[in-house]
Amino acid sequence: MIKYLENRVWALNARIVKTDADADEVNNKLESLITDGIFAGGGLKFLYSENPIGNYSFRPVEVTLEFTEKAIQRFQGLVDEKEISFRLSSFRLIINTFGFLNIVPVFEYTGKVTDENLSDIEASGDAAAEIIDSIFDDIFKTVDILDTIGIIKKSSFYHFGVPSGIEKYGIHTKDDSYNYLVHIFFYDEKEALSKTVERYQAEEHGMTFENHRFFAVFPMYFWEMEKKGNDAELVWLTAIDSYMICETVAVNNSLHVYNSFLDVLNQNLDVDSNHLRKIFNYNTWQIQNLRLFNPNFTLHQFRFMKMYRQNSDIVAKYELYKDAEKSLSFAIEGMEVSRTQQSERVMSFILALFTALTLYSVITDVYALITSTEQSVPFSWHSLQTVIFVLETIVIASFILLFRRISKRM
Repeated sequence: MIKYLENRVWALNARIVKTDADADEVNNKLESLITDGIFAGGGLKFLYSENPIGNYSFRPVEVTLEFTEKAIQRFQGLVDEKEISFRLSSFRLIINTFGFLNIVPVFEYTGKVTDENLSDIEASGDAAAEIIDSIFDDIFKTVDILDTIGIIKKSSFYHFGVPSGIEKYGIHTKDDSYNYLVHIFFYDEKEALSKTVERYQAEEHGMTFENHRFFAVFPMYFWEMEKKGNDAELVWLTAIDSYMICETVAVNNSLHVYNSFLDVLNQNLDVDSNHLRKIFNYNTWQIQNLRLFNPNFTLHQFRFMKMYRQNSDIVAKYELYKDAEKSLSFAIEGMEVSRTQQSERVMSFILALFTALTLYSVITDVYALITSTEQSVPFSWHSLQTVIFVLETIVIASFILLFRRISKRM
């Protein structure tokens, strides 16, 4: 038997705010609120789970949504339509303690590995990944419902890795805010495993993890399983990989976001510097939070993390991240200096306008005092008072028009 696990992590930017809700009550609400799509009619089962890695004495609560048999059958129908050699065994949506959405489908490969089709499992997995992409709207709505009923709290300015300040420009989208790796488990399939490892030239990248040996060629892991286990055990086994993908997604998405902001600025499009600073601070906090979450990792987990960093490009991405961070900091400072200068110019024009109004009032009062008589002075277009009034009005109107024109150019 061969099982295929896609470990996908999406930047969600949400927080779990309620950890003691009644699961049955939440499931009833999900069933009543989800009326269409693949999750309709009780397609999801809500439950609380524990973060599988880190300190054994402290395991933060996470939220898990499991596909029920209804949703599994609907998804399997989509798989069969594309004639993919997979049977869906289980499917989990996990909102983890770091604010990411971990999507973990487990398939059983229904084909047979031969010398001619050693890459068939990978091709089938790619096709299945496209199906997951196609149900994103259903996932999006489910996240909204969890926010509505108070289980999680979405960010008001940063959702699915896309800042609200650049969402309207379409430069950075949710398709740039996730990453996934693949785990293929071989049960009593030594010949198939050997041929596959040889096909992908992974012989020299072997490692033992939790009493199981695997061979890693990014983005794939080929596992030699010593004994059969259920899907929950596979998800638990790959939890350290989920953690590392969170870190990768956090860095990658930050790079995409910063590059998108710089693109917007280069096009002289409108960007709120305060919003940009909020994104900047959030990304810095999130990456630090991930890096600091390692009080008591097991020896196996530390070894896995070391292997991951060596074989992935995450170290190089951190260097790019630091460069992008500096560029964006300069851009923010430049924006704020420019805005300060604009404000100063506006204040100068406002002061000039009030000066003109004051001058107008003083001149009018002085002239009225000098020319004042007991007898009323009849109005005349040719009188000196009228001429002064018209000239001062023209000057003030000119100031107003000039102020409006300059303001539009700022």
